[in-house]
Amino acid sequence: MTAQKAPRALSKAAAAISAVAGDDLAQSGVTNAIDLGSTVTGVTVASQGTATNLAIRGVGSSQFAPLGGSAVGFIQDGVAIEGNIGLTSGFYDLERVEVMKGPQGTLYGLNATAGVISVVSAKPKVGETSGAVDGEYGNYNGYNLSGHMNVPLGDNVAARLSGTLNRHDGYVADTFNDAKEGGLRGQVLMEQERWSLLLAGDYYHEGGVGNTQTPVPLSTGRGTKGGDPFDVNYYEAVAGDAHRDDEYWGVRAELNADLGFANLTVVPGYRVINTDDIQYINAFRADLINKSSQTSIEARLDGDAGSVRWLLGGYAFWGKRTYDGFFYSTGYGPNPFGPPAPLQNSFMEGDSISANSVFSKTPKDSQAVFGQLTWSVQDDVRLVGGLRYSHDGREAKPNTSSVLKTTLPSVPPPLASFIPISQLQGIAIAPGRSLSLESLLAKDPANLFIETVSISREADFDNVDFKVGVEYDLTDRTLLYANVTSGYKSGGINAYAFGNGGLSYKQETLTAYEAGVRSRFDDVRLHLNGFYWSYKDHQEGAIYNIPGVGTQLVIENIPSGHLYGADMELEWQPTPNDNFNLSVSWLESDTGAFSIGGVVQPKGHEYASAPHWTINGSYQHTFPIGTYELIARGEGHYQSTSNLEINFLPESVQEAYFTGNLSLTLQPETADWYVSAFVRNVTDKAYLTGAVKAPGLAPDYWGNLGAPRTYGVRTGFKF
Repeated sequence: MTAQKAPRALSKAAAAISAVAGDDLAQSGVTNAIDLGSTVTGVTVASQGTATNLAIRGVGSSQFAPLGGSAVGFIQDGVAIEGNIGLTSGFYDLERVEVMKGPQGTLYGLNATAGVISVVSAKPKVGETSGAVDGEYGNYNGYNLSGHMNVPLGDNVAARLSGTLNRHDGYVADTFNDAKEGGLRGQVLMEQERWSLLLAGDYYHEGGVGNTQTPVPLSTGRGTKGGDPFDVNYYEAVAGDAHRDDEYWGVRAELNADLGFANLTVVPGYRVINTDDIQYINAFRADLINKSSQTSIEARLDGDAGSVRWLLGGYAFWGKRTYDGFFYSTGYGPNPFGPPAPLQNSFMEGDSISANSVFSKTPKDSQAVFGQLTWSVQDDVRLVGGLRYSHDGREAKPNTSSVLKTTLPSVPPPLASFIPISQLQGIAIAPGRSLSLESLLAKDPANLFIETVSISREADFDNVDFKVGVEYDLTDRTLLYANVTSGYKSGGINAYAFGNGGLSYKQETLTAYEAGVRSRFDDVRLHLNGFYWSYKDHQEGAIYNIPGVGTQLVIENIPSGHLYGADMELEWQPTPNDNFNLSVSWLESDTGAFSIGGVVQPKGHEYASAPHWTINGSYQHTFPIGTYELIARGEGHYQSTSNLEINFLPESVQEAYFTGNLSLTLQPETADWYVSAFVRNVTDKAYLTGAVKAPGLAPDYWGNLGAPRTYGVRTGFKF
């Protein structure tokens, strides 16, 4: 476990840290960050188009904003990925995934308000020739292939090549929520007596149709065929139009050197994210082109000076992003001038539409210095202290917003951006890739015009994070600890130049108080953790319907709130053939009073994606059969009722639910091959991982569905 920037056994980690081995993730069918919530309690993940909204213990964002960041730091092999796009590309040939719950501002800085998810790839092994191939086939015409090859390149050099392919047909309307993706990762490791150097590069592509949403609450069956939430009643032309064409690639290095007085670690990285998508999310269509790149470098020195273990480091980040989005919504109808009502279907004759676009170039930079000391006051007592200073710069040059309007005398000015499709017949109801405000304008230049606003903005933010802690070895197998830590997410600039919402928003901060105990015995490992979090200026996406403009999505701040609760993790192996795991999270929260999107909310609301109870469990039994083993395994995930977005309306409530997985595996005692049958989401439970308020003139909520029941066979071998 390296979550605290130095190798350490998980049983000695004085913090709320969970680690899941790569093999266990593969067995549970976890192929990206979206599936982590069923494996680690307190973690919720929802996809919204190409974006991935992460939350830990209810701290995250329930809406995607174009220029927003994540409240959960996402680290891929030591390189922090800024923003919330491109977080699904590294989940193959993994050593482990580490989840740090609670602010990690001292060691990780930017975007670590709620914690950090660290994805650690399996590294090359010097002097070893080895490999593995795994394959899976199941319903929805789904298959997954993955493998790796490790080869020596001399006495002190090794290379490892890993790859994956993941395919399945659409879960929603036989089209949407499909998978058509794959990637490669190459690594070369050079080891000498006092230094090592790892060079790596990776590439990942996501294609297919992409994700969509279904109308909620699910119990109404609204907007579906026969009430089936996986059969959304979209207009037929949509299916052939939506697509994803997203690529993520990067290069990185890691230098480790023994300098005698200290150990040196240097991690430079460069990553590129290019997305080109047409998405149908709730009642609007989005043509999105996102091009971003980031360069980062972190350097650390750590060593011992008598009874003090010390760490000093510096971090620098430079990023740029070009965001080009064209949106048009069906609004409400069929009469846009009468009482608005949510549509059952999208993009059909008789609807009205609202069309607008956003273009922005947003350079970003961040610099930080940090340090941490651990003082062994005596053999069984340690005091920990850390500080980090961060400076972040944000720009938007230019920031351009445009909206298509009509001069038809029959359209009242407040609705001037909602245009009857009859004006645009042949374009709006049979959309094509060439859609733009200009192409819509060309359809009827006499009654349509484009209004544009362009603004350039800058903002700078400074922050100091801290950590104070104490560790006490009650016995050689029991550790007690208590910490006070802080974390922050930089403020920023809103992408839209029109109207409502602030031009910029504040940085958010969180101070956490926690205490815990870790114990390990011959057949039991136990971790208990209790916490209280004080949350200031929480960043949340806000939707405004601006008269004469249409929908604008901006980020605003919730002044203050708090969260508290406790976690338990238990691993028990009563016999060599039995293994039992149980994780339980209890959470209470209060947002305080706030106003978001022009809606005033009193205090007493819980945070979004903050269920009171989350329980994960598994039981595995091995039946010896001569020189073979038959392994039966069951897994379960329970989550109590929670609200999935910040407006706290009944439509966005996810009722309590349970999902379970079953598998049966045959393998020899040597475990060099296996054959397995599996069922995931055994009861075919329809549940939501997120929900959003759709753009338009009346309240309308749509949700992100989790995967339905899938089943199949999985096999593999290693050498």
